Amino acid sequence: QADGTANVRSYLGLFSPAQQAYEIEVKGCGLLAPLNPDSGPWERGGISTPGETVFLQGDPGRVRGLAVNQWSMQSFMTEGVWPDFGRVVGDLRIEGEALVGTVRNETAHTLIDVVVVLGNDFVRLGDLPPGKDAPVTMDLPDLTGQRSGPPLSYRLFEEQFNRNPSNPNPPPHEAQLKRSVVDSLFQEGGRFGPTLSRVPSGGRSSQGLALLAWLDEAPPEVQVAGRMPVQQTTALLYVPLSYRLPDEGGISLPPGLIPGALVEMPREGGPCGPDGTSVWLGRGAAVIEFRLLDGVRDVQVDRLKLVIGADEGNWPPDTAIYDWDAEEWRNLKGSIMGINVLSDPTGLVRDDGLVRVRLSSEGNRQGGCFYVELGLEGTR
Repeated sequence: QADGTANVRSYLGLFSPAQQAYEIEVKGCGLLAPLNPDSGPWERGGISTPGETVFLQGDPGRVRGLAVNQWSMQSFMTEGVWPDFGRVVGDLRIEGEALVGTVRNETAHTLIDVVVVLGNDFVRLGDLPPGKDAPVTMDLPDLTGQRSGPPLSYRLFEEQFNRNPSNPNPPPHEAQLKRSVVDSLFQEGGRFGPTLSRVPSGGRSSQGLALLAWLDEAPPEVQVAGRMPVQQTTALLYVPLSYRLPDEGGISLPPGLIPGALVEMPREGGPCGPDGTSVWLGRGAAVIEFRLLDGVRDVQVDRLKLVIGADEGNWPPDTAIYDWDAEEWRNLKGSIMGINVLSDPTGLVRDDGLVRVRLSSEGNRQGGCFYVELGLEGTR
């Protein structure tokens, strides 16, 4: 957060060499909660034997009766804050077809394997020590092609997962764990930031701009009664970033930098993976909302660019954009797969920067997965 406080969601697992019930003390006032034993956040270890587990909220919080089978792991979670974490500050701007600038680590911790993420594209910055800056130069994504490809969580660790055929060993456990953590962040229900439910199986994300990095320490402090456990921490840092546009003259904001979310589902269909601006459309209508960020709302919008993508072979659905002045849907006649330019955006952008798009189908064609992105051109 801007004041240096970090929201923290921790998944804790206790691995035991013997079948036993444990009492655990968790420092701080975080909210303790059990995990569904089928969730398997680390995808290893067995399920504990049944028994009564008691979660006591307080400072410290306590977990009593956490039963663990021999050579197995039992898990729970806690949510809280890290009040003195510090800030990671971005000074980023759009220049032509690129994002340029710097990010600065204003925390007391070394950030490991820092990446700046835009949709499913990213640029690596390496490790970033406290008080240091890192330059950022990143080409803006081209969203006119197909949306196939591996998800971000795979691409971040692609070298570890691309094994040599002569090496039958599985990918390192650390890479598998980190990939699982990234997926849990971006998937629906695992969100830290607002409308952060991106990284579909098809490989696209429309969540604007963010920084990801790793830490080898993070709250909470955990103690096990009567034991001195060996501890290992793998923590993912997620920081939303903003960007600046030119102070005057022409403005071009490519599709992909305006965050959006699927807000109404079709009768037959639903989210196409966890990507917030994609939908599997069979029959009915789906509504996707985009919201211009604060620094863009004072731009005089001259044209909107609506990108409609799909898996190969799909057809363009019936498309409409809501006219806030007329209080009705404006049909986009002759919509195509690719970039649709709306040269008359009057009434299409609400005062608070909201744009509403509707995709619909009467089911006379085979259903498919569609991806939508929004961009604009304007002046200051």
